Amino acid sequence: MTPSPAGYSVRLAAARAALADLADRVGTPGLAAAAALPGLLAAVDQHAATLRDLLGEDDRGPSPIGLAGYADGLRDMASDLGWRLPQPEQVDWTRAPWLLVRLVAVCQLAATTSR
Repeated sequence: MTPSPAGYSVRLAAARAALADLADRVGTPGLAAAAALPGLLAAVDQHAATLRDLLGEDDRGPSPIGLAGYADGLRDMASDLGWRLPQPEQVDWTRAPWLLVRLVAVCQLAATTSR
């Protein structure tokens, strides 16, 4: 096992906290909707596969730090364009926008990562 860089445990804890917040706001409701909507589930799975390829390290999937940073970057860019994270009860999951589906995929990956 290689030593972790200085501050790694702090960054990891912050990433996990950010992902937990995102899961509460988007991931849990989105994945519940995906369980009932095959088209949404397929879209989430496709986004998750893309993210695994984009952010994965070697044979391992993305780290919580990588996922949290990616999600934060998406939300910052979208916020600059005037987009706000909707309340889950306001979302028509049959017509969820790309960004929302991508964030649900981040949450799906975060729930399955063991790091």
